[in-house]
Amino acid sequence: MFGPLNDTGYYQPMYDTLVAKVGCGNTADSLQCLRGVPFTQLNAAINATNNSLTDFWPIVDGDFIKKYTSIQLTEGDFVKVPILIGANTNEGTAFGPRGIPNEQALIGNLIGRGLPQSAAGPLLAAYSSDEAERTISPGVQTPASFGAAWKRSAL
Repeated sequence: MFGPLNDTGYYQPMYDTLVAKVGCGNTADSLQCLRGVPFTQLNAAINATNNSLTDFWPIVDGDFIKKYTSIQLTEGDFVKVPILIGANTNEGTAFGPRGIPNEQALIGNLIGRGLPQSAAGPLLAAYSSDEAERTISPGVQTPASFGAAWKRSAL
């Protein structure tokens, strides 16, 4: 998930609030003071606020990010290296139907969405029905309400 690209002035009030809450607001080096604050005190200060004091995104600081990235892109001011970014494992599960209790219901759902009946068998054969494939991520079981065939439904 991406957030807005702000400058340092956007985050300064959040930093000032945090250092004040932990007693580092009037020190010469508030960052060094903050580094010495015990975890429990720092955590309590962060959790005692209505806005997120830890919601930090990349910033236009004039050094690491010199300008807004849209300006740098327009000006061609970026490192020109090939890059391919992606994540495919389970990406279809965000869009697949839920509440698919078994393979027959899954086939019915697929046919109902326009898949020819003759293609249902070969398609399902390409996707595992193994119990290990019914996890959202390693060690995290799919909620029962999603149905046993939920992950396979995200073909």
